Amino acid sequence: MKGSLCPPEKLIKERNIRDIKRGLSEPGGENQLFQELDRVVSSTSGLKEKVKDFLGPILQRQEILASLDLVEAFYQGYRNKIRELVQMIIEKEQANASYMSEYHELEDLLEPKAVLMGEIFPHHWAYRISRGRAQKLLSLDRGGRPLRNYQSDLSNHRVIALPEMVPEPLIYFKANGSPQIQPEKEFMLYSLYRHLQIPVPETALLILTDVFETNPEYFYAVQASEAVSGGLALEACKNAETIFEEEAFALQVIGALLTNPSDGSFKNFKYCPMYKTLISINNDLVFKPELIGEDARQLVHVKSVLYLLPHIDLTIPESVKTLLTTLDPHLTIFSWLRDLTKKNREHQILFTRLGFQKNTLHLSKPLTWKRNSWFVHLPETKSLRRLGTLW
Repeated sequence: MKGSLCPPEKLIKERNIRDIKRGLSEPGGENQLFQELDRVVSSTSGLKEKVKDFLGPILQRQEILASLDLVEAFYQGYRNKIRELVQMIIEKEQANASYMSEYHELEDLLEPKAVLMGEIFPHHWAYRISRGRAQKLLSLDRGGRPLRNYQSDLSNHRVIALPEMVPEPLIYFKANGSPQIQPEKEFMLYSLYRHLQIPVPETALLILTDVFETNPEYFYAVQASEAVSGGLALEACKNAETIFEEEAFALQVIGALLTNPSDGSFKNFKYCPMYKTLISINNDLVFKPELIGEDARQLVHVKSVLYLLPHIDLTIPESVKTLLTTLDPHLTIFSWLRDLTKKNREHQILFTRLGFQKNTLHLSKPLTWKRNSWFVHLPETKSLRRLGTLW
């Protein structure tokens, strides 16, 4: 069964549509065109028969046979679709009708695909997408060059918003860079905020491979982040007519006090009209020590524009006080850690599926996540104790 899971487009002798049309029109051309693909279908069918005929015990025999049926149907369906599209193109050419829809669909079928993986997908852990789309998620062109000029600031990450050319995109994709993305920090904050009813965008780690023709075995990490509807934080704060809702603002401040952001600049916030407050949209530099340096030369290592706005002088609204006094801190911490444990397990499964090897991860800076990375940062902060004493 060697090669049975090879991308089907790599098993087609010709990828040029004109050559495929000519091959399907010539005697014996179809068999020659699909020779490698038919060999996979045949070997899959043969393996099914061996599984059926094997007299010894086989765990999950029916599941194995069902999976082989899916593999066979996938390759056979791919073969049939190409033949069907070519036939439709030929018929429309003869009738002087437009066949551009079929032509583009055939192009898409023949284009080499990248593989998209992630822990967030509910039904399948891997999907095949076009290489062009995968490259766009990484903000790279077909040659591996950035779509925008980021060389002037090496600390920046390449970011693209999708869908493009719309007033309000739905998702942002941030490619790994220097410093490297930290999805564990993002999720730690997201989970904690969710339990405290503080609005914050959800994020997820995605892994892409087979993105380029050269070095297709490389893995690329990208972080997907839910878009926050609203405008730039700095412009909102400069506008005297911007309304800030006291309860929503107080919750954001409490979240910052618990998570110690060290990069809470205006560019990492958006003003959300729905909640009438600033919402943090970049949360990887959090859970840092409050002070850094030696005893006599310690510096405050906390930065958030929330602390500099005039609303910081307001008293905590009664509704927020009620929320904090009715939440059980021990139960909140337990629920938070349970979320982290689940997410850590999801990432372990993902990296196991990748056959995770650092030397094949093609990144600006190698990933350094540890086996229990979700808990690596907890001992260096006082967040857990602070959660218990804030109430």
